Parts: sequence; structure tokens; C-alpha cells
Amino acid sequence: MNLLYKYFINSDNLRIFYIKDVPFDPKAIILISHGYGEHSGHYTELANFLIKNKYGVYGIDHRSHGRSEGVRGHIDSFFEFTSDFHELVSIIKKEHPNTPIFTFGHSMGGLISFAYALIYKKDNIKGQIFSGPALGAPWGLYRVPTKLYEILGKTIPKAKIYNIIKGKRVSRNIKYVSEFKKNPFDLRYSTVSLLSEFLYKGMSWVQDNAENYDIPCLFLHGKADRIIPYHRTSEIYNKIKSEDKTLKLYENCYHELIHEPEREEIMSDILDWLEERIN
Repeated sequence: MNLLYKYFINSDNLRIFYIKDVPFDPKAIILISHGYGEHSGHYTELANFLIKNKYGVYGIDHRSHGRSEGVRGHIDSFFEFTSDFHELVSIIKKEHPNTPIFTFGHSMGGLISFAYALIYKKDNIKGQIFSGPALGAPWGLYRVPTKLYEILGKTIPKAKIYNIIKGKRVSRNIKYVSEFKKNPFDLRYSTVSLLSEFLYKGMSWVQDNAENYDIPCLFLHGKADRIIPYHRTSEIYNKIKSEDKTLKLYENCYHELIHEPEREEIMSDILDWLEERIN
């Protein structure tokens, strides 16, 4: 693997970081969309696996995350994420005009890539993969009145909230959890505005528009996920009108599927799904 570190200037004049590695004559390009608080560097094992199997990989650091610019841990609108994602897809299409593009979105990154596909249908991507997607309220927050998110987002948008996700709840992979705590590019806090836009605006918009989703997709979720309940994914899966849709549930897996002890099985399932759609 020979990852390149790159930036593009987005429509708000911010430098958005992304990784890139494309083998000669790739079967397809996979654009990785990371989850809340993390960055593209969490996906090097997945990227290496895909590259070895002749797929090109790009991975974005969403604005305010990782190495990308933007007020740290803050956004004004959820749709800033989808706009940046679309801009990177446009770059990929220019660099590889005849190569199909798929996306892989984990958790919040799954919400972003799902919303992106609804908004930018003309991008004509080939399909999407979702890992523990945040398409519905996390455990413990489904009883929070949605109006509260809106009120807090307007009154104290830049107030900071620390350590919203505890490491041991995301994965049974102790080594990964330890590295997660020490990673200098991960967020240690986020603002009320980011959480309001993510957990209220973004999720509400996707749930209201899910019936218009119609592209090939693979949903992956751990039944032991302690961040996003797996039945949130099942609910969206049943709403969408895609004719080509697949849902795979993993009995003992937590939230971070591609870091779980079963990750080889999960990545093999991803590869099988991709191969079936490019052959």
C-alpha cells in the first residue's frame, strides 16, 4: 500500500484532507466516509485489503475532523458534510472517468454518504456499503425530545461536550480501543451544534427521505452494537426502494465492525458483494 496524503479546497475555502491509493487498472474506486470523532486513518486495514484485491481507495477526513480544516469539532450545518463529500466524488470522477465508484460509510459516515446519495443522484455512483450506520437515534438518546436538539443548537451552538463515546463500548478489540484513546487526530470534544446537526437535522432528514433511496446497497450491523441499535438499520432497510439491497447482521459484533475479531469475515463479505456488482 502506498497511501498519498492530499488536500482539496472546498466551496467554503477550507482545506479538506483525503487519502488516496489506486492500483493500476482498478476494478472500482471505494470512497471511505469515517464516523463521528475519527478520521480516515482508522481505515488503513480496510484500505489495504481493498487495494490488494485491485480496488482503488480514497478516504476523506470530514471537515472539523482529522487533518481537515474547519472549527475543531464544530459544523454549522449537517449538509456541509455532504457538500464536501460530493466535491471529492467530483475529483475522483475527473481522475478516473471510466471507473465505477462505490462508497463505504461507517456510523456518522454512513449517515453522510446515505444523505449524499439522495441529494446528488446525478453523480451516478455504482453502490454503497454501510457499516453500523447512524441512521437512527443511538442507544439512550431515542427518548430525548427532538425539539431539545433544536433549542440547544440555537442557544449554545459552540458549547463543548467531551468524551461522548467511550472506547469499550465501540469494540471488543482491546488493542484498537487503546489506540483510539491515544490517536492525536481524533476529536476529544464536539460542539452542541455538531451534535444537533448530526443527531437531529441529519438523521431526521434521512428518515424523512429514505423512501426515495434506490441504488444498490449493502448494510452491515452488529447485533451487539452498543452505540447504534441494529434495528435502526433494519427500519431504514425496509423503507428504501432499492431493488438491489442486502442486510447482513453479525451476532456478537459491536459497533466498529471492521475492527472486530470477525473483521476478516466482514471484509470478505464486502469483497464478495463488490465482485458481484462489477462482474
